[in-house]
Amino acid sequence: MPIWVLNKSHILAAMLLLAVFIPQLPPVFARSEMHINLIGFVVSCGVLAFWGNKFNIIRFYIALFYYSFFQGLLLLAYLFGPEGFGGLTDLPSLFRPLMLLVMCAAFSVLLEGQRSIQMLYRVFTYITVISFGYAVLEVFFFSLVSPIIHIFYRLPDKNNIDGVSVSFFTLPYYAAYVHSILLLFMLSRYSKEKSVTAVILVLMSLINIILTQSKTGIFVAIATLFIFWFMRASRAGRIWVFILTVVTFITSVYFLYDFIKYLNDSIGGNFAYTTMVMLESPDEAGNLAERSNQVARTFELLMANNPLLGVGLGKGETIESWLAYIPYRYGGLGLMLFVFFYIALTLRCFILFFSVGNKETKELLMIVCIWSFCLFFTQLSSLSIEISKAAYFSALMIAIASKLVISTGRELTNVV
Repeated sequence: MPIWVLNKSHILAAMLLLAVFIPQLPPVFARSEMHINLIGFVVSCGVLAFWGNKFNIIRFYIALFYYSFFQGLLLLAYLFGPEGFGGLTDLPSLFRPLMLLVMCAAFSVLLEGQRSIQMLYRVFTYITVISFGYAVLEVFFFSLVSPIIHIFYRLPDKNNIDGVSVSFFTLPYYAAYVHSILLLFMLSRYSKEKSVTAVILVLMSLINIILTQSKTGIFVAIATLFIFWFMRASRAGRIWVFILTVVTFITSVYFLYDFIKYLNDSIGGNFAYTTMVMLESPDEAGNLAERSNQVARTFELLMANNPLLGVGLGKGETIESWLAYIPYRYGGLGLMLFVFFYIALTLRCFILFFSVGNKETKELLMIVCIWSFCLFFTQLSSLSIEISKAAYFSALMIAIASKLVISTGRELTNVV
């Protein structure tokens, strides 16, 4: 009789399932989700305590540089920025990049060999299916499940998103970001299997994003499909995909108003209504105006203080889009690093995708390439890569990216 042995892939699965299903408990913590990051930090410390002796720092130096640089910039902003000191309550926010670095290191240790990659696909499949079932209940049977979901995962004061799916992630754009990562893995599974099951999983991922009614999420889902198709096509096929993409974009822009008006009149919903307001009266689009004001105010504060260093932690401030969040906390230097890092990562993975022969490595390169490129759009509504459950998934992606960029060209068992 075979003996079941706990290994790294099982711990990896447990961390990802914990990242998704741990309750936010809004009645207890209100809008704060810092406890999610703290739990992830503690669990990651436990992983490093057990397996830290096998940690390969060489394949982690990109992630180490990324998080360390941001941590240093945040310390400078905290010490020399115009915000005042808030005492011990500042510590979780002040050392957030360090916590994310530890989480990323834990994922790097657990990502070892083909078994860990297979476990990623398996766990993400489970999460996709469970999220789909939950989202259907949330959207179409909201009155029945409302008392329960408001206890565990949904903010009680956000009545304007009733009938919108947030699944296990508090807000629609948080959910859309995580599901955009799951969509990439489901598309990768389809490219390997070409099975009916894989097609159904891709459709479930797309529906999960659509039910969030996140404008950036839906746009990124469409962009992901085109980029995936482009990267998978032959050399001649990529020309046709590019032409079709341009034609589709121009046609979509031309008929966008009519299409959104039809959706708003016939179906309704948060997506159609808010998009219609943006098209007809941009000045009355509350979210758009609010985020634009946040960006303008952040740059005013930077110029008044120090353009290179941040303003401070942003505690008590409403700072959502990465265009405001990054410069506010990390300054002009942080903004330049953020843009350079993800553009460089996108280009590096894109180039390597067409030069690497190993199929499994190509799949991971494609996933990281599209994720990195789309990050500039997924983070427009809110910089979720540092916050709550989305931080887990972002740390995982950076851990994978760091290993790929260093080790590409070897067999998969050596890459991860």
